[in-house]
Amino acid sequence: MADIVARLSRDPDPAVREEVAHRADVDPTVLTGLARDPDPEVRERVAGRPGLDPTLLADLARDPDEAVRARALSRPRTIAKAQRQQIDQAAGRTADEIGRPDEAAGDLDADWLAACAVSEQPLMRRVAAINSSALPPGLVYRLTQDPDPHVRHLLA
Repeated sequence: MADIVARLSRDPDPAVREEVAHRADVDPTVLTGLARDPDPEVRERVAGRPGLDPTLLADLARDPDEAVRARALSRPRTIAKAQRQQIDQAAGRTADEIGRPDEAAGDLDADWLAACAVSEQPLMRRVAAINSSALPPGLVYRLTQDPDPHVRHLLA
């Protein structure tokens, strides 16, 4: 079966490759190849996988496609401390700008998400919108008026 999945991961139809990226039994080598797929929707599907290797997730956070980066950046619960720093840097944010989250908690940091919600970068506001349940109501309301329609869409 692994041979078939590997072969399908190279199918000319991006929809087939996207479905392969969704499979739970994908070999890590095949998944790494799909993370470099020419089709951004395939890469976005890989970025949304639960339990994705943090290094691969950090690579996807630097993807040239904004939707792929947003999907990878919306997954901070799965990112180790070093990987979160890489992702912050990939998004153009420094530790001084966003503050360092309490990594001992191993969860989303409210201050980090609040900083994302008020960021000048739409990508960071999208991360906040995706995780809006962890934001105070005032910041959620602010995101409902965001100039970026993607932020409002993700919030909805």
